[in-house]
Amino acid sequence: MVASDKHNCLSCLAEGLGLLLDVPRALGRDTLPAAYEITPGDLDAAVALAGSDPEPGDVLLVRSGWGARFGDRDSYIGAATGVPGVAEPGARWLSARQPAHV
Repeated sequence: MVASDKHNCLSCLAEGLGLLLDVPRALGRDTLPAAYEITPGDLDAAVALAGSDPEPGDVLLVRSGWGARFGDRDSYIGAATGVPGVAEPGARWLSARQPAHV
């Protein structure tokens, strides 16, 4: 790899693995509701669904399902309703796993 390629290299982002934490699927839903705050319990359920515990250096992808609204600008932006996301306790849960990226 040439030096300029390092800026476009997915394998250069982390030494660990990528792990999808599919929160809505873990909760039996297609998408999370507006303004939903993802909790440590939700993340534990998503890890159980994934079947693999996050390790330091992994890349953790937290799915909310909100991308399904991308075609509807107002709904996707959530100005009137809010959008789902990781709440502070969930962020602390993620940080404790020492991921390379979230």
